Amino acid sequence: MSLLARENHSSIFTCIIGATLLACSSSPNTTDDGSTGSSSGGSETATADTGSSTADDSLSPTTTTSEGSTSGPTTSDSEGVTGTTSGSTGDDDSTGDSSSSSTTSGDDAEPPSTTFDERGCTLFVDQLTGDDGNSGKAKDQALATIKAATGIVAAGDTVCVYPGDYGAFKNTAHGTADARIHYVSVERWQAKVSAPTIPLQNVGDYVDIDGFEVTTTDESIGLGISNGDGQLANHCRIFNNHVYGIVAKTRGGSGGAGILSAGWVSQKPYQGEDVEIFNNFVHDIGNPGENAGLVQGIYVSHPHAKIYNNIVYNVSGWGIHGWHNANYVTVSNNLTSNTEGIVLGNGDSPCGQITCEFTDYYVTNNILYDDRVGIVLYDGPNHLVSHNNFYLTEPSGDNPTTDDPQLVGYALDPDGDFHLGPTSPMIDAGSPEYAPAFDFDGKSRPKGVAPDVGPYER
Repeated sequence: MSLLARENHSSIFTCIIGATLLACSSSPNTTDDGSTGSSSGGSETATADTGSSTADDSLSPTTTTSEGSTSGPTTSDSEGVTGTTSGSTGDDDSTGDSSSSSTTSGDDAEPPSTTFDERGCTLFVDQLTGDDGNSGKAKDQALATIKAATGIVAAGDTVCVYPGDYGAFKNTAHGTADARIHYVSVERWQAKVSAPTIPLQNVGDYVDIDGFEVTTTDESIGLGISNGDGQLANHCRIFNNHVYGIVAKTRGGSGGAGILSAGWVSQKPYQGEDVEIFNNFVHDIGNPGENAGLVQGIYVSHPHAKIYNNIVYNVSGWGIHGWHNANYVTVSNNLTSNTEGIVLGNGDSPCGQITCEFTDYYVTNNILYDDRVGIVLYDGPNHLVSHNNFYLTEPSGDNPTTDDPQLVGYALDPDGDFHLGPTSPMIDAGSPEYAPAFDFDGKSRPKGVAPDVGPYER
């Protein structure tokens, strides 16, 4: 697979010759110290790394049905293809009313109707009724702040957060493979987390971040959700979140990201395993109208990341970006719009200390709608770029389409609805390779003979 780039960006990639990556004097979105993405003081602000999923299914994102039971997606298997839980039904009418809800943006956004089943809660946080002097172990003993919950959370806990505005929080506790830690907004996007720089940070292993509204309150080097902070954070899942308004300075080597899973650890640089970023709604990252390569919607800098079913738009730089030691990365069934598009490669630090393989990128079933560049991929073995839709965007890869995907209501504002219309040519037009087994609304896929292209399955 050759490098895919538009001519006006080719100066960044003059070191690519055929299938060989030569030493580059400048690489995509690198700072003076070789870091990419959001940076502070010459190093990235967050850490994490990935591998094939081994997480259990008991704390999968859930959708409450009319009977009060739950259904929902699970993690991916070692081949990158996602399986379903025993509770998943796959029928439209078994996922509550989420299939009929339109996706919107902004402070007044109404997300797909998704509510967490309170029977799974072990710690309770309620800004309106709680008190940090309580035990937190029952609804009538709820804590008032998420910060208080981070001081007592332990492996196996599900921290249920009720609607409110909670400021910032940082998790440092670790779960285990059999007892994950799950932070969840009981009503999706109704528990708001905000701060001037990094509202939500996780540096624990086996941790789920589920369903929060995340934004920054000031122009700064900004991250919405940071998986890692000078430590590795492995076996983590970031899903169902609404991340927006990360202003992020775009000059002087500064940057930002809506969701970042990255970081530098000297003993284990840009390595780790098992991080999944899915079903997130990410928009308005960076300064409106100002392109900046150091600002991304979703950014990873480690191997074995899975990025799927995300909606990313209005980003100063790349919508989805992998760099440094980003190998074995799957990017499937996302939608990007008004971004640079999708770029995957690796280089800079830590490649002087470890072998950077430039290998195994799987980019399938994505919609790139009016993006400024398209898909850029460094060459190497075992790459697959296939069945992507490039509408008003430069096409590339295998089996590309350039048809209008006929979204229900395309608009990069609160009126936007990115579901596929009834006659969309993206219906049943995807590849089963690396396609997740559920969509943005939690419905199972495929419904027809093949998966739909994009984050929604009609």
